[in-house]
Amino acid sequence: GVIGDMCVQIVLPKKSLGLTKDADILSEQFKCVYTGLHKEPPNKNTKIWLFLEDMIESEFHPDYTEHFNDRIIWLMINIDWVNPKMLFNPKLSLVFCKTQLCMRLSKVYRAEKELSWELLFTSFTSNELLPSYSGPYPPDFVDFSLIVHAPGRSPAKNTKFVIDAWKNNPSF
Repeated sequence: GVIGDMCVQIVLPKKSLGLTKDADILSEQFKCVYTGLHKEPPNKNTKIWLFLEDMIESEFHPDYTEHFNDRIIWLMINIDWVNPKMLFNPKLSLVFCKTQLCMRLSKVYRAEKELSWELLFTSFTSNELLPSYSGPYPPDFVDFSLIVHAPGRSPAKNTKFVIDAWKNNPSF
């Protein structure tokens, strides 16, 4: 559901398919949302800035730097390549985690470093692609013997490793 009447600026470091999907999913939770790259000027009406994956101040549009201290700062991290420096930002008040692994590691890190931000588990990685289904599982229209690897443009998907594993394991 909608989280109150908060106006949120969702800030992306780049326009990637994954981050754009994350922004779309998060947008459904707020009544008032503006989305843009951190190299573009922010909407001045937003009091909360939610950075997705990256918060590199040297790459911000000057308006972010100028108004940073006047805003509530949230960050959704990608546990695979989070820059720990971002987690020490004194303005950071909430860290979003999409996986249980992110939650566990972030809790330990926060305690070890005596950081004060809160954690929020979002439990999503993408929009549901299957049609809505409430019958017995697995549904008739899904063939789970088929394997799909959809790498997108991210090198972190490690497509070569996946293909090599399939080649070396004919039973897959």
